Amino acid sequence: MSAIKADNPELAKMGIEFWATIAEEETELQFELEDAQANGTTPERSSCYYTQGALEALLPELLECLSKQVRCSPLKNSRASFASSAAPPF
Repeated sequence: MSAIKADNPELAKMGIEFWATIAEEETELQFELEDAQANGTTPERSSCYYTQGALEALLPELLECLSKQVRCSPLKNSRASFASSAAPPF
């Protein structure tokens, strides 16, 4: 979480991308679980639900990044703000 709060836009972007990647993987694992259940099988992999555990702390930070994007002109938008707007739903 501290990377997302960083004043360094590159570091904040990397923190957001880290959590976005985890969320994407966990979403894929959820689809695999649903497919396996529909077929009466067990999925090969399972999720640890990291994003669910981090959601309470993560969501305010992502919203803060989005609010920075709204307050800034298009030429001043940080990459972190852009990354937070592209993060998948948790």
